[in-house]
This record gives sequence, structure tokens and C-alpha cells, in this order.
Amino acid sequence: MIKKGLMRSALFLYDLSRMKKIILFFIIASISHLVLAAPCAISAEEDINYTIDLMLAQAEDFFTALKKGKYDDAWHLLSEQSHKTIIDDVYKTYQNMGGDIQRAAIEQDFKIGGMIFRNYWNAFMQSFDVLMVLEESRWQTGVIEQDKADILITYKDSGNPLELKMVKENDMWKVGLVETFWNTRTMDILQSILKLF
Repeated sequence: MIKKGLMRSALFLYDLSRMKKIILFFIIASISHLVLAAPCAISAEEDINYTIDLMLAQAEDFFTALKKGKYDDAWHLLSEQSHKTIIDDVYKTYQNMGGDIQRAAIEQDFKIGGMIFRNYWNAFMQSFDVLMVLEESRWQTGVIEQDKADILITYKDSGNPLELKMVKENDMWKVGLVETFWNTRTMDILQSILKLF
């Protein structure tokens, strides 16, 4: 009986010892997971912060270039859709007004920063308050996806922020001017351009 009792005690102690080892294993595994996962979490947070900073800088550079009259710089910060749509709109407007010019000629003019290009942006600036965007508005990030995002630009205490569309093209964030503003001011700008000739 004594031997059986000792054996049970020994088995019980063995089970306790084994249980401690299992618990210890899980504690070590949990700590290891936290230690290994922490750099990944920090890295992901750093990545998103870097993306946000880069995107905001590109948008700010666009509006700053407009403010300074550096239209070539502003043009290079625009999305491909903005390029195509602006050139198409200028071409269609010339056609509607009886102008005799090829689309390729307008595209070339925009490429070299020619007269049509400069007149377009001068007219744009007459109907767009860039200082309001740069100096009198609050900027926040909205939805961010892999290749597109929104920047919320709120003028002073307005309850309706402008959603500036940003698109990622060739690993660079570009301003979606057309994606953001078109159908609200296009024709006014184009009519103003034609008056400059």
C-alpha cells in the first residue's frame, strides 16, 4: 500500500512537472511570437506612414507649383487620366469653335509647355483659389488603397471636405485633378482659354 501511495505521489509530481513544462513552453512561444511580430507591426506602420507622407507631399507640391506658376512641374504631378482628359477637352473645344488644329499638335504643345498649355493653366488659375487649398484648409488622409487614395481638404470650418483623388502610377503618387474636379468647372476654364487667343 505504501509503495502504491509513493508511486501515485511520484506520478502526480511527474504530471505536475510535465504540466509546468507545457505551460512554460506556451509562455515562451507566446513571448517569441510577440517579439517576432512586433517588428512586423512596426514595419507595417512605418510603411503606411511613409506612404501617407509621400502622397501628401506630392499633392502639396502640385498646388505649390500652381501657386508659383511652375505649370510644367504641376503637369508632371498629374495622373495620366488628367493628362488625356485635359488635352481631349481642349481639342474638342477648338473643334466646336471651328478651330483648325490637330489633337497631336495640342498634345505636343502641352509636352513642351507651349502657348496653349500656358493659356490653359492661366485660365485655370483664374477660376481656382490655390491659396485657399494651401493656406486656409486642413488636410487629412481618407481611404487609402494600394493604387488610389483620398486626401480630405476641409476649408476652415466647412463641414464638407473636398475629396482630392490620388492615384499611384509607376510607383509614384499623382494628383487626380480630372478625377476630382471635372464636370464642375471644365467648360468655364475652356471658354476662358479660347478668349486668350
